[in-house]
Amino acid sequence: MPAYGWIAAANAAHLLGCKIELFDIETSRPVVSAVEMERANEAKIDFFIPIHMNGHATDGVDCLRDNIVVIEDAAQALGSRNEQGLLGTLGLAGCFSFSGAKIISSGQGGAVVSSNPAFVEDARRMRTQGLHSVFAPEVWGTAGLNFRYNDVLASILLTQLPRLDARLSQAYRLREAYERSLEKLDGLKLIRHKSNTQVGPYIELWVGNGMRNSLMGFLAARGIECRPAYPPITSALYLNFANAREFPRALEWSKSVMYLPCGPGLSVRKALDVAGEIAEWHSTC
Repeated sequence: MPAYGWIAAANAAHLLGCKIELFDIETSRPVVSAVEMERANEAKIDFFIPIHMNGHATDGVDCLRDNIVVIEDAAQALGSRNEQGLLGTLGLAGCFSFSGAKIISSGQGGAVVSSNPAFVEDARRMRTQGLHSVFAPEVWGTAGLNFRYNDVLASILLTQLPRLDARLSQAYRLREAYERSLEKLDGLKLIRHKSNTQVGPYIELWVGNGMRNSLMGFLAARGIECRPAYPPITSALYLNFANAREFPRALEWSKSVMYLPCGPGLSVRKALDVAGEIAEWHSTC
């Protein structure tokens, strides 16, 4: 898996007793680079977990060896695609999240998708104490847990799914508004997606010269909340890493990137107001 990303994928592997092999990300996108994908193909790994951070597609998944099982972390990539298809549908299974900060949300929870019938059957049993049906179990067939999505959240989600295209369009509009407003400010770079078929729930801004925290503090003083990028996976000292090399691009991303205000409830006008505050900060540096 990549050396940068939300910790959930690493925690899942750790709790299963796996050794985690990390690979560095691209310079301008928070996904495993093409060179590192080649390294992954040559490594002695059984599973590859591409984390499609913020809707950025991990390229080269289709070129991995046939005996490498691909399980996609598409929690932040609902509706994004690359040349091979929708992210989350390119491997054995894809995992999606419907927590509060996603393109569509039911408040919490998620889903797993797969076109492999055997995997689907296993997943259905695993989510309900090893049973295909809770209503009339004849035998206790296999071990499982309680991973069922509750009815209230599922009902909320069913009202959100038809709004997916509109939410994606809103995310595009916000990104374009920020991009137009910030493109001429030296030392700042709005992170672009590789194509217009890719979009995520967040607006990522690269702040150079170690000034990210200064900008975040300036905005916070004006009541504008932003978030820093996640720390690199290597900062989780409890994890069992199979490799101990350094990952400079993942570390640099963690130190330099911030998330700007965004989401389906934010108007383009408000985004432009935030961009104006950023321009004011920039003029004082």
